[in-house]
Amino acid sequence: MHRVTLPPALRSDMWVFLSADWHWDNPKCRLDMLERDLQTAKRIGAMVISAGDHFCAMQGKFDRRADKQALRPEHATGSYLDALVDTAASFLKPYLGVMGLITIGNHESSIYSRHETCLTTRLVERLRAAGSPCRMGGYNGWVQFYSTSNKSVGTYKMYYHHGSGGDAPVTQGLLGMNRVSQYVDADAILSGHIHTKNLSTVVRERLSPNGIRRVSDTHLVRVSTYKDEYSPLVGWHIEQGRGPRPTSSPGYWLHLKMNHDKTRLIPTYHEQPLE
Repeated sequence: MHRVTLPPALRSDMWVFLSADWHWDNPKCRLDMLERDLQTAKRIGAMVISAGDHFCAMQGKFDRRADKQALRPEHATGSYLDALVDTAASFLKPYLGVMGLITIGNHESSIYSRHETCLTTRLVERLRAAGSPCRMGGYNGWVQFYSTSNKSVGTYKMYYHHGSGGDAPVTQGLLGMNRVSQYVDADAILSGHIHTKNLSTVVRERLSPNGIRRVSDTHLVRVSTYKDEYSPLVGWHIEQGRGPRPTSSPGYWLHLKMNHDKTRLIPTYHEQPLE
């Protein structure tokens, strides 16, 4: 569980960029869109969450999907995994201050099972050694946003899980998110993995410890990918009959702000931050 304390201003608020599935080392990654979002986060002082599959990492030994023609030139080396970590740390150097959390996805767990090294751990170590506040998260976990004002406490509890299952072209992963909401009591649930994007809300009635009935929301947040596998019109993605993904704007911007009487955090979700 990671706790994020909001700035101690009278009207505390912050922006959080929710993303996953960067696949940043893949030649098909939309680096122009990724850098656009990182630059925006840096400009407004947002916290960036990368919830799994930060790496693609499919071109090493023991991976049946390996295709050396799918390598970026800087990764065409005998030290492939080292090159991924080195270049990822270099790529994120201008954004050290905004990187808040990088978590494990199925691509990183695949590397760990084959090569007994965790790319996420090694990258976060490099970022922290360079002065970043970034933390590493598991395949699932929690982020608690926390703010105090005039002895009142406001929290927003986000559960993340990189994701599971297949393409889900009809339900867009909403069934899976609803299943998770049945056993996770959170204010928001963040997931990626299937490279689609949607935002939904589950509403529950709860009873407070002093017997007051309250209705509260759980936001189901599915973020997409920067990896554009639809163009050019060849390859595994096309052969599987899969359509284009929202790679030009794959994430959501979460704004958290204390309410008027300073008793709780109010979340709003945006396609782009309001500056």
